[in-house]
Amino acid sequence: MWTQQRNFFYLTIVSYLFASSASAEIRLAGHQSGLCSGRVEISYSNRWGTVCDDDWDLNDAQVVCRQLDCGTALAAPKKAHFGDGSGLIWLDDVSCSGNERSIIQCQHRRSGKNSCTHNKDAGVICSGVPVRLSGSTLCSGRVEIFYNNTWGTVCDDNWDMNDTEVVCRELGCGTAQSAAVSASFGEGNGSIWLDDVSCSGSESSLTECQHRGFGTHDCTHSKDAGVVCSVILPKPRIFMSHAGEVEWRSDVSITCSISPQSQQLLQGEFTLKQISGSFSQKKTSTTNSATFKILNVDFDKDGLYQCEYSHDSSISTSDSVTVSVTVSLQQPNISVTSPDGGLVEVPDGSEIISGYSFVFTCTNNENYPGGVFNLILYGSNMKRTKHTKPSVNNSASFSFPVADFGHDGRYSCVYETTLSARTFTSPEASSIHIIIIHSIISVLRCVFLPLILLLENIALHFYYKVIKKQKSDKKENDETDVSRDEEVEAEEEAVQEIE
Repeated sequence: MWTQQRNFFYLTIVSYLFASSASAEIRLAGHQSGLCSGRVEISYSNRWGTVCDDDWDLNDAQVVCRQLDCGTALAAPKKAHFGDGSGLIWLDDVSCSGNERSIIQCQHRRSGKNSCTHNKDAGVICSGVPVRLSGSTLCSGRVEIFYNNTWGTVCDDNWDMNDTEVVCRELGCGTAQSAAVSASFGEGNGSIWLDDVSCSGSESSLTECQHRGFGTHDCTHSKDAGVVCSVILPKPRIFMSHAGEVEWRSDVSITCSISPQSQQLLQGEFTLKQISGSFSQKKTSTTNSATFKILNVDFDKDGLYQCEYSHDSSISTSDSVTVSVTVSLQQPNISVTSPDGGLVEVPDGSEIISGYSFVFTCTNNENYPGGVFNLILYGSNMKRTKHTKPSVNNSASFSFPVADFGHDGRYSCVYETTLSARTFTSPEASSIHIIIIHSIISVLRCVFLPLILLLENIALHFYYKVIKKQKSDKKENDETDVSRDEEVEAEEEAVQEIE
């Protein structure tokens, strides 16, 4: 019971002391820690203690980074990432919104003796103190750092290639070329923030290197340090407004852009180049992008294109995009007529009487020079026959003077045009089914004439049969008459004898 009361009294006193002091000291410590990365430690009443990582996140780390003038929070390491601390664990369950000026202004719970252990010490990794180069080129100039809301310079005491290497890497430039001393890029003004800088070359930022402390120096601006780095430009991106094919005589836009690691990557020059052609355009941009327009595209603009970004004699090249110039032809129209009236429309197509003439007409609305129409016949045996005629005023007619059964089948039109030695073909027109039929005279000749001949033969047959019968009947009658005469004569002779 007494132990619980003592702990409660202890925590109450600690809470009061922290609440009454928003300016408690804070530092970053631990293995491989630097000015802007390490284990978070807080000092009160000359006693340093750590922070437990329960609920520790980027918002908490952001407050610490701001409090230390170390830029923005990059990570919020937990589990004693920078090694176990020692002594007190001052804070637990820290919950910041990210806008507080000090870590102790955030909501938190005071840690008791057994609520957390040092293997859960919280840490931060901050972006570091901003660094820039003041000079005429992208990756060379006088080194300046931003501290306490003011840009200041670095003294060249002990300034060497290791220090230069760290600055070059921090700025996203290439390798260190030389360590400039004695204000080689001109004298700065205002504060001299760092002196006796000593880097190993592996640090991520200049302020992580050993130095005398911010603002502690024995220099003048005549000893301002500088660097000369090689330039590594980011790879440009390329984007085309028309993905895939581009219509002939239309306009196309191609945009080149970069995503620099530093805002110093401005005032560069973009060049859009045709890899296998003569097209090339240049544009200077301060917005990290440039848009190129190719107007009235012809076939000589067909091919691969790349973006180049150049700055300070360094060049970076993008991937390529393909401009494929094409001609999209409309589907033509097809119609059929018979000048001498041999056409009969039926549900299955168009009937044309054999022996009559018929004409197919193909039309379109294209404005390309030249071009031809192909009339295609798909016959009953699926044989494909093509007739070709030039387009005159967007039309072509195909005449067939005498229809016969070889003209039976489906007909369609296709338009072709050749531009710059490239041939483009339209879709086929909707087909028309032609059915060749017999003429009336042919029908009469083929049907009624045989019937008449048959009737004539039948009539003659019966005629001759009647005549023959009549003759036979007459002969019989004659024979009967002779017999009667003989009987009469016999009777007369018999009478005479009796008398």
